[in-house]
Amino acid sequence: MTDDLEPKLTAAVEEMVLGSPHLTALAGGRDEVRRMLGAIENVWLEHDGVRVHLDLHRAAAARATVVFQPGSGAHARVYFLLGGLLARSGYHVLAIDRPGHGLSGGMRGHCTVEQAIAVAGTAIEHARRSFGLPVVLMGSSMGGLLTVFGLLRGLAPDLAVAHNFVYPGKLFSLRLRARWILRHRTRPYPITELVHGFEKLSDDPAIATYVKSRTDPGFAWELSAPSVASLFGFNTPANDRTRQVPTLVLSGSRDKAIPAWATRFFTWLSGLSAYEVKVIAGAGHLAASANGDVLVVWTQQADQDGSGIGVFAQRYGSFSCPATPSGTCGASAKGKLLIKDDADDTKDKLIWKWGNGSGADTQSAFGDPTGSTANLLCLYDDNVLKLAARVPAGATAWAPLGTTGYKFKADGTTSNGIQKVKQKSGAAGTAKILAKGKGSALPLPAPAGAQFFNQTSAVTVQMFSSTVNCWGNSFTAAQSQNEASQFKAKF
Repeated sequence: MTDDLEPKLTAAVEEMVLGSPHLTALAGGRDEVRRMLGAIENVWLEHDGVRVHLDLHRAAAARATVVFQPGSGAHARVYFLLGGLLARSGYHVLAIDRPGHGLSGGMRGHCTVEQAIAVAGTAIEHARRSFGLPVVLMGSSMGGLLTVFGLLRGLAPDLAVAHNFVYPGKLFSLRLRARWILRHRTRPYPITELVHGFEKLSDDPAIATYVKSRTDPGFAWELSAPSVASLFGFNTPANDRTRQVPTLVLSGSRDKAIPAWATRFFTWLSGLSAYEVKVIAGAGHLAASANGDVLVVWTQQADQDGSGIGVFAQRYGSFSCPATPSGTCGASAKGKLLIKDDADDTKDKLIWKWGNGSGADTQSAFGDPTGSTANLLCLYDDNVLKLAARVPAGATAWAPLGTTGYKFKADGTTSNGIQKVKQKSGAAGTAKILAKGKGSALPLPAPAGAQFFNQTSAVTVQMFSSTVNCWGNSFTAAQSQNEASQFKAKF
């Protein structure tokens, strides 16, 4: 069954990420999404008579090993983008399929808190034995709860990171509820009954479709009654051995499933002492989402976490294309857009021109991309985001263009296929921007059918700088040649 299950669950999460311009851009393009999936190694452990599966994301030169615990019902591969980014940043990642989830054995949806803690302990031992590196125990949503619960039960990683935390068993009413469930309930609990607003946890349409469609056969869409009872009934004092494990607890200011106040309160109530709670402005419940949510990746920044390991939280994706075009971008009197979607992805092409424009009177309007100002190229079809290409800041690829602007030149590997950018300021009606991209890293959307874009109203392109300025233009059908594999527009 596993031989048939793995390609199906992999296809489901691949479709979700490729369906999201935000997540595809975050990975570095479609080819990078597929590379991340193809690079995953299957690891199998035996625990209490159950064959437990883990996804291994192997880093080229690892600093530490992250043992990751997914959210409610989720399996390891749902978080493959996080695993791939961590591996790219220099961390091995062992992402757990709890018993009854993903490719692991056991009854579907059945894994008690005690079982999950024990499996995490086995994974930590395997990580230390296999790699000989510091171990970070990390989890998101339900995985965040299990991370802290594991510490309370005596697990001793070198560092712990919990994305969200709440402690149901500290409430007498829920402990009573746990007893009732064990005595009277036999039916499983739908995930929507347990997680508040489950189907609305993300504003990203691709993630929302994945959650609502329930087509991923590896996801436990229902959890067993004993599993739920174990969550409501878990209550234990802090273990002296792990009370001092440095622990970073993260929450989003827009999290409706586990509000930031709840994360703060229950972390304090848990009995841990060496912890820090960070609330990320604008973030929601999911580790990766759209419209201000962020993906949290842990990178080396010496001793910022106080652990001596140098593992700390860094945000990716907090600067992202808006869901619909901005109404405040500088306009242009001239514009050009060319997109070629070749059968050979290495020959894909994008050219965008913004000419005789306003809103960039001086070089300072562009910020300083040689320093910290990143840029985003965002494309919309009928006000729906279809392409997001991130051009990172840095003096390696960016250089001043005299005293009027900046120029960017790279191979496109780390800039979503964008290889050339020129930004030139000028008085109103004279500023210019050019962006060119080529190759398989370009996150081109799939054609709309016989035409590349629907273009009922217009195709809009906007470039945003992380200093909040933006410039854009729109192309109507009358100005365009709209074919299945090519789009040309000019005014």
